[in-house]
Amino acid sequence: MMTLKEAKRRLTWLWRLACSRVIYVCSGKTPAIWLYDTVDQPDGAVLRSYAHSIARNTGLELSEFGPSRLAFGNIIGTMDQFFSLVRYVAASDFDRQFSGLVIRILAQKTDFKKMEVVLVGSTKGTFAQAAIACADQAKIWEIQHGLLDPSYFPMLANRFFARSSSSAELVRRLAPGVLVESFFDCLEPPIGAVVPLEHEDVLQLNCFSKNPGGGCTAQELAQFEADCAQYAQKQGWKFSLHLHPRDNIAKLLVRHKRLLPLCWAANAYLPAVPTQRLIVSAYSSALISNSRTGDRLLNIRISAPDATILHEYRWLPTTSGAALHDDNVKLDVFFRNE
Repeated sequence: MMTLKEAKRRLTWLWRLACSRVIYVCSGKTPAIWLYDTVDQPDGAVLRSYAHSIARNTGLELSEFGPSRLAFGNIIGTMDQFFSLVRYVAASDFDRQFSGLVIRILAQKTDFKKMEVVLVGSTKGTFAQAAIACADQAKIWEIQHGLLDPSYFPMLANRFFARSSSSAELVRRLAPGVLVESFFDCLEPPIGAVVPLEHEDVLQLNCFSKNPGGGCTAQELAQFEADCAQYAQKQGWKFSLHLHPRDNIAKLLVRHKRLLPLCWAANAYLPAVPTQRLIVSAYSSALISNSRTGDRLLNIRISAPDATILHEYRWLPTTSGAALHDDNVKLDVFFRNE
């Protein structure tokens, strides 16, 4: 019998497919399509500008396909599409059927069989996997969506657009058959230095949480968030909790249970103050993309990282959640000063 969680997952993907639109981006010599699963980070809107830039610089005639936000003008069409798809929710082989639906709709709205390039933010994405399985002749181009971790390997892409020279170097070493380009530098380690953490240098702790199930269990994630909240409370700092784009308040409530009041007691969700922030995360690119000059950065080890992760975060001081509660441990942080 299907669980409520599984039914929700299936309905969510059918709704995303019903909301998906084809948008023509730019002209060029090589027909290509940019696929994304969501308008939110890390797959959608953030990478869209990079996809467009790549298309213009490499001569792609690019269209894009993925969910769009529901607008008043397309409510009826979207609902009609959704109701035509919802009958698949009970399929015993839902994932295979869903992949077929993605390809069928792509074929209806584009010359998908003529596409020479499929451009994605992750080859592990749901729309991407459906397309890759059927795009026998097309080349797969992947844009790095975050700092490298084991989920990137083995690589399915023919061409990889790295967002840091460090990541490009690692991919060349681990996936020698992939053409790698350092097309962007937005995930380069920031300029700064490792310094001791002084209490008076911080007014607010900003905790950037992880994707539940993204390299850690819900229990480990809850403990990490609680450790950060308790540490901010003990130090007398304000506390701001920032959920991962694939997380939500409902999941937060479920995983915390009795620990949740600690977050509220520590003033969770307060807006960021202009200066004197300690940015804390657990092997997340948010430590680069969501920090700025003057911030102090600290990485928390939730679970044992592999060599890929250690390579990407080698510039950053790392500690355990338990160390936050030990008054005898002197913490080092990375002071961003560019």
